Amino acid sequence: MKNLLMCGALLATTLSSGGSVFAADYTDATTAKTDAIIQFEKDEDPTNPVDPGDPTNPVDPTDPTNPTGGELMINYASKLDFGTHKKTETTFHAKADEMKDGSKVTPFVSVKDSRGTDRKGWSLTAKQDDAFKDSNGNELTGAELKLSNLFSGNGQVGAPAVSGGEIVLNDTDQEIASADATTGIGVHSIGLGQLQADDTTNGVQLNVPNSTVKNTDQYKTTVTYTLTADPTNP
Repeated sequence: MKNLLMCGALLATTLSSGGSVFAADYTDATTAKTDAIIQFEKDEDPTNPVDPGDPTNPVDPTDPTNPTGGELMINYASKLDFGTHKKTETTFHAKADEMKDGSKVTPFVSVKDSRGTDRKGWSLTAKQDDAFKDSNGNELTGAELKLSNLFSGNGQVGAPAVSGGEIVLNDTDQEIASADATTGIGVHSIGLGQLQADDTTNGVQLNVPNSTVKNTDQYKTTVTYTLTADPTNP
């Protein structure tokens, strides 16, 4: 009787925990069919970006990464620092992005997509929110910010597509990269050009007319990147 009670208690515990009473199905003396199981949890944790030049290498930028997690998210976007220059110069290129270990990489935008089979891809756009202005609100008249020579994956299978040619940023969202149902899965970084010998990139250029009045001050604006899920999904 004690053995029967123990067996009954074990059976009740197994059923209440959602487990299977039988681990395998034996249809006859020479056949066994068993389950193989793996379950994935939701992936909404913030994730370190990867080096745009080496997608297998995670990097740790000096500037902060996005602390807000999500299965579809922008992990990181490099600031565009053009440095300090003489007023007589007219063409400027953004400096390299420095990592915490001292290494330098081309400025980049990193995207993570860990959604499931219902995903249809994504679109990444960029826009310049306002004109370059100094600390007193004076505009850097005629300044033009351009993106070009974009790249992603360096031949890696499944890398997102990037927009070709030259993109002149303005206050309208313009696509710089995109993915479909079979690409852009996981973490990918969109490189904004290639680093040159002087540690600037050929992919982010600021042009200022020689005739523009320039105050002895810092001029700045902001660039907004927007990641849109499933842009082809009606």
